[in-house]
Amino acid sequence: MATKANVSSCPTAFKCPITHLLLEHPVITTGGNTYEYIAISAWLADKDTDPLTNERLRSKDLVPNLLLRSQVQEWVAGNPAAAAACRNQDAVPPPPRAAAKAPDHKAPDPKIVSQADPSGKAEKGGGSSGAQCALTDVLQFVGSSPRPNKAQRSALVPASVQLMGQTYSFKRDTTDSALMVRRGSDEWTRMPSGSNALFATPDGLVFFDRDEMHETRVAATGDVAAAGLVPCRYGAACTNKACTYPHPFPCRFGVQCRDKSTCKMLHPEADSVVPLGDAYPLNQACRYGPACSAAKCHFAHPLGRCVVQRVRNQLFVTHAHDLVPYATPVPLDVGVPPASATKWTFQGEFAFFFTPYPGAWAKDQHFRSVAVHRFSPKTHTYCALKEYELDGHYCNSAVGRGRFFVLSWWPYEAEAMRTMWEAVRRERDLLAAAASQEAEISALKSAQQDKEAEIAALRSAATADKATVAALKNRIASQEAARRKEQERKAAQKAQYQERQAAKQAQYEERKAERQAEYDRRKAAQKAAYEDRKATRARERAWAQRMRDSARQSERFRMLDPIHVYALQEPRLSGDSGDDWALVLDYHKGAHALQLESGSAAGSGSGSGPHQRLLVTEKDTVFSFDLVAPVDLGTLRGSLPVVPGRLCDGF
Repeated sequence: MATKANVSSCPTAFKCPITHLLLEHPVITTGGNTYEYIAISAWLADKDTDPLTNERLRSKDLVPNLLLRSQVQEWVAGNPAAAAACRNQDAVPPPPRAAAKAPDHKAPDPKIVSQADPSGKAEKGGGSSGAQCALTDVLQFVGSSPRPNKAQRSALVPASVQLMGQTYSFKRDTTDSALMVRRGSDEWTRMPSGSNALFATPDGLVFFDRDEMHETRVAATGDVAAAGLVPCRYGAACTNKACTYPHPFPCRFGVQCRDKSTCKMLHPEADSVVPLGDAYPLNQACRYGPACSAAKCHFAHPLGRCVVQRVRNQLFVTHAHDLVPYATPVPLDVGVPPASATKWTFQGEFAFFFTPYPGAWAKDQHFRSVAVHRFSPKTHTYCALKEYELDGHYCNSAVGRGRFFVLSWWPYEAEAMRTMWEAVRRERDLLAAAASQEAEISALKSAQQDKEAEIAALRSAATADKATVAALKNRIASQEAARRKEQERKAAQKAQYQERQAAKQAQYEERKAERQAEYDRRKAAQKAAYEDRKATRARERAWAQRMRDSARQSERFRMLDPIHVYALQEPRLSGDSGDDWALVLDYHKGAHALQLESGSAAGSGSGSGPHQRLLVTEKDTVFSFDLVAPVDLGTLRGSLPVVPGRLCDGF
């Protein structure tokens, strides 16, 4: 059973207001508040009010809070011990929605149809029937396995590949587990650090990391870029003094860097410093520090600023086909990306360029559109196929290889993303303020202990003084002759005693005033925290109201997050245009990660040879599917895309 101390370690935002335990299946009421599904269901069984506000609900409908659930799952993964202490063992998931069934799927949005099929009509197979193709005509379930951890992923060995008529094999070095490659039966060669795959072009070999997300524009590295060296992936955050990669990034310490002679970063000039002023905006330091790139930034730059020229990010052909390294690497031209693209990923035959939604909270992972470029085996250049986007969604994963490429989409609500981003930033600010207050309270407690020790010493001195007075009285009784002298002495001692008593009383009053001030400060902080929570709840209710009023509310459900599988329509087509590719699978359940690779050696029904394998990561499970669509989609009997209700058990 979760104790009060254990439950308190769970973030307040992740606890159900009813059970006070970790949210397992959070749902939102029409009042805009989030609760555990089983707890609010029991509440609404005989009530029609919101437990937090006691306001009457317009309806008893419950909407899954998928954004909060994903945050809770990330926190649980990073804090397993704390999560285990406050888990709700009685939690059950909501019943599945009817929309998950294939017959109940909504028709694709007109904007989506125009991208999948420019004619606005479904793709047809070879048969005359208008019925949909069977799922097994394009996809077959192979099996599932637990999601590998970091150590297991670092030990994986890629399968052998055929490139430009050559066979390349891979293995791990027995000494340090580094990846090694060889052509045919040649000698083994160590692969460049950070790479886990290679691709062959007429100019030679490109080594790359399939999972790495690149910036579309990076700092100009001059001769370093010409030499084929890639900037350090950790940027200005790199702390490895022995790092051999170039670091064309502004130093975060700016002009105050104490190790300019050995620091690998770029340092601003002294005349770029803009000191802090008294009036806004110069009374605030720019949040971007020395890396600020705004030409007309109005904020202060006490550390200076370093304007860095940015150029298109490139990969390089670094080795010949026989794995002999080039003295001067050759830049690889993957085509011109969209002007608004900020990230891109390279996967050999395919390159994907991502354009984010507007807003600082969306620039790194919430991509509004993805432009697909593919290497043409005829022209030996990368051709832009098409830029894909899905209204109300963002692309979270894109993979491509051979005859297929796959896009995964999740729902996007600008206000929701902005609210989440601001909530996370506000949480960091509150945690920092709480830590500061805790340190202040600890200092006050230490000072209070010192004062109490001083009071104890004064009390001991007072006791000793009383004993002295008693001795003097006895001496006066026995020495009547010295009475006057003793009385004067006694009066002097009494005056000293009264002074000490007055000093102690003054100290007591001072401590009392300090305790009262501390109490008032804590009450004020509690009141401010209460008002902040009240304002936060008001913003959450307003955001929930906007969600309910949105016409695209149904797109926010998890079961409507599509995975789109595209295939080359016919072998005679070059694949250099987006019209050469057809949407063959539209499955409405998004994935956390995708991987496309060569799979089983069994031939397809059309005799196309080995199938490609699609690996879909959903939470802690990896589901494997063979893409069995024939090389000529016109031989299929039925229409495309296939829109199944489910792909397999568990997904």
